[in-house]
Amino acid sequence: MKVNLDNNYEILKLLFDMLPFVFWKDKSGVYRGANQNQAEEFGFNSPSEFIGKTIFEIIEDEFSALSIHNIDKMIMETGIARTVEEPIMTPFGERVYLSQKHPIRNANNIIVGLIGISMDITAIRKEEKAREQFKKFVEQISHDLFSPLLALKFHLDSLKIDEIERHAIRESSQRIFDIASYLLAGDMKHTEEEQPIAMLVKPAIDSLLRGKKYEYKRAHVSFELRCNEKNHNLFISMRPIAFERMISNLINNAVEALGGKSHRFIFIKLMVNNKNDVCIRVEDNGRGIPQNVLEKLKRNIKVSCGKASGHGIGFGQILDTVNENNGTINIYSEEDFGTRISLSFPKISAPEWYTNSINIYFNTIIVILEDDELIHDTWEQILSQTIKVNPDITVRHIFSGADALEYIKILNNNQKENLVLLSDYQLIKQEYNGLEIAINAKVKNTYIVTSFYNNYKIQNEAIINKFKIIPKPILDDIIINYLI
Repeated sequence: MKVNLDNNYEILKLLFDMLPFVFWKDKSGVYRGANQNQAEEFGFNSPSEFIGKTIFEIIEDEFSALSIHNIDKMIMETGIARTVEEPIMTPFGERVYLSQKHPIRNANNIIVGLIGISMDITAIRKEEKAREQFKKFVEQISHDLFSPLLALKFHLDSLKIDEIERHAIRESSQRIFDIASYLLAGDMKHTEEEQPIAMLVKPAIDSLLRGKKYEYKRAHVSFELRCNEKNHNLFISMRPIAFERMISNLINNAVEALGGKSHRFIFIKLMVNNKNDVCIRVEDNGRGIPQNVLEKLKRNIKVSCGKASGHGIGFGQILDTVNENNGTINIYSEEDFGTRISLSFPKISAPEWYTNSINIYFNTIIVILEDDELIHDTWEQILSQTIKVNPDITVRHIFSGADALEYIKILNNNQKENLVLLSDYQLIKQEYNGLEIAINAKVKNTYIVTSFYNNYKIQNEAIINKFKIIPKPILDDIIINYLI
């Protein structure tokens, strides 16, 4: 493309022809000018072939031509510029153009015509339509999932099955709910709550393993999580749903690799490595990974070994999650002996909302607000030794938020100052949740004890109100500090 940079006309001509579609017409609807792109878009070799024609001579579809004519006529009559979408039916299907049109005035301020610039947005609209169809499809799937799962969760407590199995079914059902809700978000982009969060690792693995033990109950696989007590409070930054998929894929692959072995075990070890990273190691005694596949995996090449050899299914998601979260992966495998896969992620500090300890003082009144009698029993066991040694402590077990507010209301100022509130978040069939009760009661020493500790809104409310959150899965590890 040869242009004289000192020739303003040539520069303007070049710019004019680079624009998508430019045109102008007089008040009678006859086109008086256009750029090359506009002419070619409607099948002409040059603007000179386009000039002198009306829209009815350019577009075969009469309805499309009439629609454009009416819009242009209205702009020239009212003198108001407009930005419009203009669908045009062509022999090759519908095209959609986004057009910005302005009236043209002469020296006497009389409207004599119209000028416009357009761009083809057909591909964008097709993509939006496909996304909308996908959303409807997902909504239907989600509906089909939600209905039976709601029924299952409703009747779960009446089923005559072991409590551990019942808990595993509940958590597996919840994961399906989470996945369906994630899909239902629409365009699959991460929402605020799906962004990486400070995630407590051990409870997430514990929860997943309970589901896997139930899932592979008939496969006679031995699962074991090995974790020193000092590593119970390790945090990493990651999206919980991505973490669950990653570990689930690793475990599923390991199970597939076990084949027909009589002694079938999978060890998961949680630790801190020599780089002070959080390390999750999944080890099996399966058939191992073929050397040629192992070399590809070590070079972060996505493969799919399939059911026959294991360790390929879902490995792409594992690699993606590791890479997205500044992690590393190390694979050791020996054919006929087994495989050890180690994932490492940067360790982060415990978030502001988190605690694994409770501070109590002389004459402290502990109010336990919880609608589950089993959790009350758990608290009784946790506090029993402290109460035995310190009989000045008073414990009140309350099941209703309304009753808790009534009790706190009658306490004097000194008693309220020494009050510790241990409140569940989800109070079934009650008007307010535990967080709302705590805010209403204005108890400064409040601990929200919940399974929903990963919920961003709960975390944020706790921080704002200077409360602490105790994840329910770590209750067995809770530390009671009696301070003088």
